[in-house]
Order: sequence, then C-alpha cells, then structure tokens
Amino acid sequence: MSHPTDFNDRMLSLGLARVSERAALAAAELIGRGDERAADQAAVDAMRDELNRLDIDGVVVIGEGERDEAPMLYIGEKVGNGEGPAVDIALDPLEGTSLTAKDMPNALAVIAMGPRGSMLHAPDVYMDKLAIGPGYPTDVVSLEMSPSERVIALAAAGGCSPADITVCILERPRHDELVAEVRGTGAAVRLITDGDVAGAMHVADHDLTGIDMYMGQGGAPEGVLAAAALKCMGGQMWGRLVFRNDDERARARRAGITDLDRVYARDDMVTRGVIFAATGVTDGSFVKGVKRDVRFREAETLLMRSKTGSVRHDDLSQSGTAPVTATALLLIDFQTGFDATGRGARNNPQAEDRARDLLAHWRVAGAPVVHVWHNSTAPGSPLRGAGTAFKPGLAPPAAAAIHAAAVSALHGEFARAVSVGELLAHAP
Repeated sequence: MSHPTDFNDRMLSLGLARVSERAALAAAELIGRGDERAADQAAVDAMRDELNRLDIDGVVVIGEGERDEAPMLYIGEKVGNGEGPAVDIALDPLEGTSLTAKDMPNALAVIAMGPRGSMLHAPDVYMDKLAIGPGYPTDVVSLEMSPSERVIALAAAGGCSPADITVCILERPRHDELVAEVRGTGAAVRLITDGDVAGAMHVADHDLTGIDMYMGQGGAPEGVLAAAALKCMGGQMWGRLVFRNDDERARARRAGITDLDRVYARDDMVTRGVIFAATGVTDGSFVKGVKRDVRFREAETLLMRSKTGSVRHDDLSQSGTAPVTATALLLIDFQTGFDATGRGARNNPQAEDRARDLLAHWRVAGAPVVHVWHNSTAPGSPLRGAGTAFKPGLAPPAAAAIHAAAVSALHGEFARAVSVGELLAHAP
C-alpha cells in the first residue's frame, strides 16, 4: 500500500488542524482549574495521539524538551505512522499553561510542519527576539540597534511619531530596563504575562491587535514557532540565542549549532514552506477560545500555509465530547489498476484530487471512512495483484482490517469492523 512522499501542504494542513484542535479541546477541560501541569499533560496526550494518526514520517524538532526531560513529544521523537513524507514538527501543545490555569486570554495549542530539515533545531534556552509586521523595508530594524533606536527607526519607516508605536513585551523582571527605555521614546508598551508565540504573532495584523513591534527574551523553541507563523502571515523576525551558563552552550552544540552568536532571520529559522495551525484554548486576538457546553464543544483554528500565503479560520462544532460519526464517507475502487491502458478516456480526471480533499476533511472531523477495494478473480484483470493497490493519498490506515474478500472488500476506519451487510443495512 503506497503513500505519497512529497510534502503536499494542502493535504497535510487539514490533518494538522485536527491535531491542534484535539490538544485545545483536551486542555480546555481544565481552564480555570489552577492546575498548569494537568492542563499541559492533557494537551500533550491529545496532540501526540492525533499526530500518530497522520500519514507522515515525522520528527519533533521543537517539542516539550529533551528526551530525558519529557516523556512524550520530546525533541527527536518520531511521530506519525511512518508511511508518508519526511517532515519536521515544531509544537507547543499548550502555549500558555498559566493562562489556561487562570482562565486568561491568548492560550493556544500550536503546531507547525515543514519538510525534513526545514526548521532550526533550537535548544531549550533563551532567545533575544525582535519582530515587526509586513510592509516595512527589509532590515529596517535589527537586534544590533538599541531598543530606542528600533522604535525611532520603525516610526520613521511608517511615517509616524514614536508615540504612535506600540511594542509588545513579555512581563518579566529581566525586561524592566527594556520597558523603561521603550517608554522613554514616547512609545506605548503592552505587557503580556505569558504566550510568547502569540505575542510575536500580534505584529502581523496591526489593525486587529494594535501591536507594531515585539521584542525581548523568551524561549528559543517558541521563537522558531513564531517564525513559522510569521512566514505564513507576513512580517520580519530576528533571533539570537542567549546563554546563561556552559551547560546551555553545550545543549546548543548538541543541537548542531556551531556559531553561538549568530543572528537568525525569520527565513534562517524556517528555511522552506511550512504549514501552521493554532487553535484557541482561551479567547485571544486571533482566535476564539473553546466554548464548552453540556451539549457541545466549539473551537476555532487559524490554519496557514506559507507557500500560498493562505490564512483561514476553521470552526469546529461537535456534540458532547466526541466527534459526530453519524455520516460515513464511502470511497469506491480508487486503485491503480484502473489506470491500465485500453480503458478509454476518462470523463472525471479530477476525481482523485476531489476524493483526497473529501478524505482529508472527513479525517479532520473524526468521522467514519469506508474504502471499497476491488480484487478481481478474472485471469488477466488489471485489478489483480499489483493493480489492487490504492492510489496515493487514498489508502486506509495501515492498521485497518479487510472486512470482506474475493471480488470486493471494505477497509473501514471504524473503531469496530463493519461488514458489507452492516453497511447496506444502514444505507438510506
């Protein structure tokens, strides 16, 4: 059974949205409960489970920590079923554990995916970050400038006064002098208590957030996630690793970093096209938080592709606490044998692409899928042997059982086996 090995961002994006949704829904059950650890663990478990359903050969390059520090979704962990394209994964199952525990805004479940080797393997150390939105000249500001020089330069490029600039900064004692210097220019400062990725993303849409620039020190892994988001949304970003001791320098070298003083631009941190998904846990600037009711759950996901620049908002609504499964998708005989010569011209050349889109949507929704598989008994039939293989991107999971044999069979992505008789018995 063959699976596509190219990085098809359009097809993969829908599965990625499902991954962030599952993590957000799991964490949302613990909003306001005051237990950061439990909320984070719930998000990690859900994200890992959903990731391993995807047809990818994935490696976590930005995760929950090094292997000896994190039991799941650690840096270097293999994810996916191993039967698709080789990809890098950067993730934070719950960006804003404190925000979730305290029911405060801008908690997110975030994940980015790109081709293997496309993302900086940032160690778990601090990074000095600087980000601005789209529309400015390249390198109009830099990490080499002082904070006040950055504000003045950005205001000049935007044709406004420093007093018209708002800078987002993570509220930490280490930033006290930074905040004072920025305010000394006349600029406003918006302090955030947590949510380093969301904070940097704010610069991409000034009209929505009111933020012009993000600066300050935060986690280096979150810096790579923010770079992935801005690669999709537009904007410039720079980062430089900050080391407090020799142990952290050694950690960087283990990650393959040799120039410890390098300034990484956005496209140095994320070198190729990526997809990015962020689902709101609590209400935020870009997406609504999970809405919980005894009858349903609702979630909003920001889904972006850097290749096309597409930015879309997907809304999920499901009854109770499990996906709606009343409707099944039936895919019939999408097999390579039908491509045999001598069968005449087709009147539906787009059928496979449309079927792949439907299948991706169905899997994102968590609804049942049934694959009908033709296995001819006629000698010389193109639908025998190798011709029975499913077409790329239209195969059932490797673990799916064959529920009937001979001329046709059903591969069902159900929790329990579904026979032909049972399927027909439930048909309208």
